[in-house]
Amino acid sequence: LQSSTSSGDSRNSRVLQEPSSSSSSSSSSTSTRVVLQDSSSSGRVMQEATSNLASAAAPAVQLLPPKYGYVLAATNDTLVQHMQRLGAVAGPAAAVIYLDSNVTLSKPPVPDEGVLVARPLVLVGLVRSNTSVDLHMRVNQIFLNETWSNLTVDRLVIENMAPGDAKSAEVARPLSVSSANNFWSLYYRRDENRLFIKNCTMVVGGQSELDYYLYWATVYHSSLPYFKQLAKFIRDVIQITVWELADAGQGDSSIFVVHEVAGSCTVEDSLYTVNDVVAPKLPAPPVDPGLQLNTAAKSPLVTAVSTVASLREQLKPLGPSEAGRTHVVLLRTNITLPAATAGSNSGLGTDVPPGGLPVPHPITILGDFSNQVPAVLDMGYARSLLALPRDAQADQVQVQHLVLKGLAQGPAAAVATSLAFPDVWTILAWAFNRSTDKSVSFSACTLELPPQEFEALQQQATVGGGQVILKMTGDVQANGDGLFVLNDVISNTIPTTTMQVGSFEGHGISGTNITLIAAAAAAAMPGGYHWPGGPLPTLAAAAAAGGGQLSGSHVAAAIAAPVVVVVAVIGGFVALLLIKRRRR
Repeated sequence: LQSSTSSGDSRNSRVLQEPSSSSSSSSSSTSTRVVLQDSSSSGRVMQEATSNLASAAAPAVQLLPPKYGYVLAATNDTLVQHMQRLGAVAGPAAAVIYLDSNVTLSKPPVPDEGVLVARPLVLVGLVRSNTSVDLHMRVNQIFLNETWSNLTVDRLVIENMAPGDAKSAEVARPLSVSSANNFWSLYYRRDENRLFIKNCTMVVGGQSELDYYLYWATVYHSSLPYFKQLAKFIRDVIQITVWELADAGQGDSSIFVVHEVAGSCTVEDSLYTVNDVVAPKLPAPPVDPGLQLNTAAKSPLVTAVSTVASLREQLKPLGPSEAGRTHVVLLRTNITLPAATAGSNSGLGTDVPPGGLPVPHPITILGDFSNQVPAVLDMGYARSLLALPRDAQADQVQVQHLVLKGLAQGPAAAVATSLAFPDVWTILAWAFNRSTDKSVSFSACTLELPPQEFEALQQQATVGGGQVILKMTGDVQANGDGLFVLNDVISNTIPTTTMQVGSFEGHGISGTNITLIAAAAAAAMPGGYHWPGGPLPTLAAAAAAGGGQLSGSHVAAAIAAPVVVVVAVIGGFVALLLIKRRRR
């Protein structure tokens, strides 16, 4: 068996079992030939042995000398003994222990001082049924702090993992002892890769830990500048070089880890879940307050959602104890809100007030991007779903890595007589009731627009050299100037129904790295879709100083400048007339 320590990857190793029936009719035993073979060295056999397994009615299997390096049938009664006997032999030669029953690593049978493993140790479960290792909420039970120490777990269910304690903190850096996912039953420096998890089910500490894990996987894969800065810690300090996840098909409760390589462990083809499998879930011991993050450095409060009901619940304001934390609502799957009716703001239910759910504190609505495919949120043509206060800060609501469909028109769209009415435009995001500038931001999002609206913007972007400046008669944002500006607009030739927008701003919203797509047909909105047609309420971008593109504030200045010039010219003309009259 290839030493995991020597290469950092044991995927080339394999364990072959060759059972054969005994030829003696008087014996009920079975002979099993175990071959530990390294496939990377042309099938060189490293160790070969034969062992006779007694029948179930016979006495317990006697312990073989450590030199054999394997155990074929460890049980709850014998596992710790085998680990002590085999693990104490220091060196690069691996030892393999097959578990044929569920085990509990409590104290006892684990001694108070723990078990030293001074060599590569492989624990293997049954193939056709779950084999549980219940850690019993214990920490620092197995010590992997010798030169050749490492542990591989294969086809096992690891349950009741506990947060670390003060002793765990001695070797925890750069990881947090607050997270039970870090397998604190093992004592070893977490800047050394000594743990290999393959084909396992890891029952994590709780839903919040699973959500937090998925959030950081999304940060890791994101192209957003802010997230890329956060990801530097993951890449440079925690040293994650590979992080591939997949949907486990179990809703919010599970994540399938295809492959993860970090500075402390390697995970392949394993399920992370909050669901009990074999062992009953035990209450987790409290984390030493001295080991927790201080209030100023609290981690984000991440809650994953995959249903309309859970989304509605998580969009409600945080309680006072959590108000200082960044709240991230992470969409695990595509979600479609119930279609709004003509007489209601949205289909989210009667618990949504007429003005929308209040957003007194910053919130991020983030699509799961861990598999690099954004989630779809169909808004159901909702208006005033979320209500921002009058003193909302910039980016109080951030929407990131989502495909947004079902965008509504404004409440006065039915009476709009021209395209200068802001209610006509779905791109203005009427689901967010805001009154301050740039209080809602969109990043790396795709917005699906009705085809008429998409074509109008596409045509104007071509005329305006990649910039569209709309001057409307009103503003979604209170006391706004009615301007909406799209910069760096690139209309794709294939397919023609997509546009890339570098940025946009106005009417209380802003966006960066936006894709616009055209819906197949006019949206079936409550009360019908109204597009009055006619000319666009645009301003020429040629007035931009220095030939550059204009932001909303600069466009406002550009509007004011011609007015000043006209006033100055008129004033000069009047002055000239007065001079002429005085000369007469």
